[in-house]
Amino acid sequence: MTRLIRGLVLAIFTLGLVFSVGSTWTTKHLYEVDGFVDATAAIGKNEQVRSTMINVTAVQLTAKLPVGPNISAQVSSAVTEVLTKLVDQPEFDMAWRESMHRTHEHQFFGAETPRVLTLNLAPFVDMAIAESRTLTFLGVTAPEEVLVEVPSIRVDLAVKAVSAAAEYRFLGYLVTILAGIIYFATSRPRRRAKSVFILGAITVVVSVLLAVVMRVTSERAADSVLTNAREYAGFIRPARDMAVESFDLVLVPFAAAGLILSALGLIWRAVSAHQR
Repeated sequence: MTRLIRGLVLAIFTLGLVFSVGSTWTTKHLYEVDGFVDATAAIGKNEQVRSTMINVTAVQLTAKLPVGPNISAQVSSAVTEVLTKLVDQPEFDMAWRESMHRTHEHQFFGAETPRVLTLNLAPFVDMAIAESRTLTFLGVTAPEEVLVEVPSIRVDLAVKAVSAAAEYRFLGYLVTILAGIIYFATSRPRRRAKSVFILGAITVVVSVLLAVVMRVTSERAADSVLTNAREYAGFIRPARDMAVESFDLVLVPFAAAGLILSALGLIWRAVSAHQR
């Protein structure tokens, strides 16, 4: 019976560890706005992403203006020209970060959760109007929001899951720690060093397996999205790379803790054997 209980506790520890890693990543890099903005900064530095943002911003602003085709062409040309001129300047980076900030607010804290990924490109429009004499001359005013939907990327269920993970993250930590303590406490005195080693080894193995799973699933997800949205290839690939890199950063302290526990278990066992 004791062996069965310990096996169950060890299973709870493992599942709690998986949840803790996942919820830490989603909370830090997806749910919290500052973490999301920082994580997506690398995406905004991709040349293809910048080119896509320029083109989409020009098209979206033109579509929102109640003007004829001639004025629309001038507006589109002016937006493209000024954003292209600023593409390597700090102002473009600031516009990207503000765009990601507003996108995050709209996805997670809007009146309703959008069904698909919806980007807010208003900061790029604001920058274009502020820097373009042509747009000022034409009397173009910046709309409050410039929302662009990516129909092939459904996010409503993911947003709800990320929000729930953030809410129960500390409970996951608590369950994992308690399970580890119970597993250790129920060990026979002579086997406690082995128990410490086992807990550490499981932590390391889980970290490695999750790193592999993240790479495989993110690659498949990217391929699935690109099947129906090739025009967003420049955005999807950098986003996939960002997800993998940020996930690896979260795994590092968990893997390090596992290695430390494993080492402590081995040292403890070696010392105990020497004392006998």
